[in-house]
Amino acid sequence: MYHNVVPGLLIQLFIAPCIQALGILLPLYISPGSNCAAWSPAFKAISAESNTKWYIIVDPDNGPGSTDQLYQTCVSIIPSSNDQVIMGYVDTQAGNVEADINTYAGWPSSARPAGIYFDNINSTASKLSTYQSYVSYAKSKGFTFIGLDPGETTDASYLSMADLVNTYEDSYSSFNTNSLSGTISKQAVTLVNAPATGSYSAVISQLETVGAAAVYITNGGGSGADLPTQLSEFASEVAGNVATGTPSSQSPRLPQSSTGSGNASGDGSQGNSRLKSTDIIAIVTSIIGAVGAVFGIFLGIHQLEKRREAKTRPPSHESPILTNTIHV
Repeated sequence: MYHNVVPGLLIQLFIAPCIQALGILLPLYISPGSNCAAWSPAFKAISAESNTKWYIIVDPDNGPGSTDQLYQTCVSIIPSSNDQVIMGYVDTQAGNVEADINTYAGWPSSARPAGIYFDNINSTASKLSTYQSYVSYAKSKGFTFIGLDPGETTDASYLSMADLVNTYEDSYSSFNTNSLSGTISKQAVTLVNAPATGSYSAVISQLETVGAAAVYITNGGGSGADLPTQLSEFASEVAGNVATGTPSSQSPRLPQSSTGSGNASGDGSQGNSRLKSTDIIAIVTSIIGAVGAVFGIFLGIHQLEKRREAKTRPPSHESPILTNTIHV
């Protein structure tokens, strides 16, 4: 029995976590409207791709604003998915951060976000302690997931104190995965002004390859005033990395592999190759560890079975008759 169960269990515990699938970042900033109708396209996309990781940000009024039961009702009926995090938006520049966190904490349990998404992050070292205090306060109120949005490359300290960091928020056509550095598995990118038609599969494939956490692609300007025209198609491509249309002529220029010994750019293809090598080493190391664990468990089970058999085995009829020796 154990021989059939243990390998599958260990694969899930040791190997599967090393392979991170690309998720979808969804800034749900528009008002849901009457009967949550304005969120209907988002509900449809989430339901259709329920096996994909969704990072959903809700923003009633540049933060939680005043209590809005309609909004809370719409949040409570966001379709569930196998792997989903809903975060409440907090503006670190314009709002009262702790008061906004308190407001989200006071929402009914059916609508209460699991995390807080801090926007307008200034990623300079002088602000680090301020953001650390915000993060600590959010966690003290029971929020278990932290998102940060500097919109640009940031110091490693910011990546270490958050679960998700949006490190690129700019034009779709100018994006290059070589701009990502550090712990890419915690990073999301927001690609704005994307074409309203055509496939995004090329850039999605690149983000999947480098191990990014999430992506948001919209034909809008990034204000969140409208949902992307191709939200369902975009979600489908992330979920299966299958093109749903002809690649757009405005697709980002993807990094090319360098065949020469030198590279003029410090952040060019060699940097990307180093990243991939690091990822491969991590995966191989985990696999070796898993194999060792499998061997150790099988060895332990084998020894236990031998001991159990020894205890339950009847004495042999040919066993020698032992006699007590009396010493005088």
